[in-house]
Amino acid sequence: MFEFIEKDAKRLTLPQNHTKENFTESYITDMDYLNLSFYTWPGNNTWLNEGLVWVLSSLSYLHYRRTNNIVFIDISIFSFHSIVSEKWLTKFKKSNLIFLCDAQLAPLANYCYLRMRMAGFTGGVIYSFDDLHEVKRKISLVISGYPVPPQRELQKISIKEFNILKLLYQGVNIKKIATICNTTTKTIYVHKSAIERKLKTSIKRIPWDMSQLNPL
Repeated sequence: MFEFIEKDAKRLTLPQNHTKENFTESYITDMDYLNLSFYTWPGNNTWLNEGLVWVLSSLSYLHYRRTNNIVFIDISIFSFHSIVSEKWLTKFKKSNLIFLCDAQLAPLANYCYLRMRMAGFTGGVIYSFDDLHEVKRKISLVISGYPVPPQRELQKISIKEFNILKLLYQGVNIKKIATICNTTTKTIYVHKSAIERKLKTSIKRIPWDMSQLNPL
């Protein structure tokens, strides 16, 4: 299946209260027919999981083509520790990814989308300001195997900025980062300011590891 440890992800269980004979336009029975599975990662955000089950269960029927399993990636301060490692991206090679981001981390979600496309698989980004209709539209497109790219007018973290963000988040000092990146400390400070401006917060204020906590 996936190359992740099972405890890291949560498989979403959709209600089985329709039959294919009586509801020929049922999204759920069609997904059963295609043998699709839906997951969230990291999987311990109970509110997110319950909300997604409701949204998936309320989608209207479309002519979905056979596609990969769908993994919803939680891009939030709550999951920042897991996301910033970037090792997770290689775990979902046979999946379509949907990035669910809060308003603060939209630039990071846009970066993740870029990296996903560079890795050769598809998905989309859902923003906190998307209404329910737009959320359903984006999910339907990704289920059908179509990419849903970030909005062009929105900012994104660049590859260089991400590498610096990761080091700063890990507590590496500016001078050492400059050495690693083969540049000056002044340049690192410029990148740091740009990153914090995009994320609208100081990197030092981002919690280190909340992965063992439940957001409830």
